[in-house]
Amino acid sequence: VHSRRPHSPTVLVSQSSSQSPTVLTTANGLIDWPELLSLYGGRQEFVARLALSICQQHAQTPARLRAAVQTGDRNALAFMVHNLMGLTIEARHLRELSTAFESANRSGDDINKESVEALALELEAVLTELWTVNPISQDKS
Repeated sequence: VHSRRPHSPTVLVSQSSSQSPTVLTTANGLIDWPELLSLYGGRQEFVARLALSICQQHAQTPARLRAAVQTGDRNALAFMVHNLMGLTIEARHLRELSTAFESANRSGDDINKESVEALALELEAVLTELWTVNPISQDKS
């Protein structure tokens, strides 16, 4: 069982030239927003664009994970999970689930459908948080 420490509700402020500042808040506390902002040198607009890009690139990944586990496609699962491990978005639980899957896969363990489903659910939640706290995505809604 993994526990998640809630983060400060107000973390990032994005200032666009045509609008007043928009405060980014954590929806679920899945992402360590202060750490993410620090990782990218406080560049709020960059972090907002990164979040939007990740949402766009990985929107179908949860469904693809589920499809690959149903067909037993270990290579597709390994590829997708490896890509998730490369995301630098400070989503610790997502990273933990991805690392556990990759370790089990390298050991040749059977594919655990429950762990893949947990990973898909966590990714959906992280993508939702990335989308809902992002003023750029709200402009595109």
